[in-house]
Amino acid sequence: MGKAWRLRGRNGRRISGAHETDAANRLPATAASPSDPLSEPFWAAARRHELHMQKCDACGRMAYPPEVACRNCGGAGLGFTPLSGRATLHSWTVLHDPPSPGFRDRLPVILAVVELEEQARLLMSGNLVDIAADALRIGLPLEARFEDVTEDCTLVQFGPAR
Repeated sequence: MGKAWRLRGRNGRRISGAHETDAANRLPATAASPSDPLSEPFWAAARRHELHMQKCDACGRMAYPPEVACRNCGGAGLGFTPLSGRATLHSWTVLHDPPSPGFRDRLPVILAVVELEEQARLLMSGNLVDIAADALRIGLPLEARFEDVTEDCTLVQFGPAR
């Protein structure tokens, strides 16, 4: 019989309904509750199957991951804005060993860095889905895909543009 512990996110909050025998066997605990106050708007949008990024009110520069101040101009007025979800493949690596038990049934796992089309060098990392490793090439057109892992957690991943 499995352990009776409950999954908790980085903020210490218990993941609603998540036990070792369900969400933990699908994905690592950190993926099951990625939200913190700074990134909550990003994750709330992901739960709606939308991709949002932080944007500086002063200079218009977008940032990922979310920051407390703009890396470009130092401005503190940062809000979240919707993006198209379109991207190109910047880099990738293929994992043949699971990084945690939740990935055993997903091998190989392709971890990628993608460049979002809204801004040069706006990079985001995530899993690539619905594509074989031998079909990958730098510059490959991609689009965001959303996977509802639990009621509280939706992962942003990328797959070939349709």
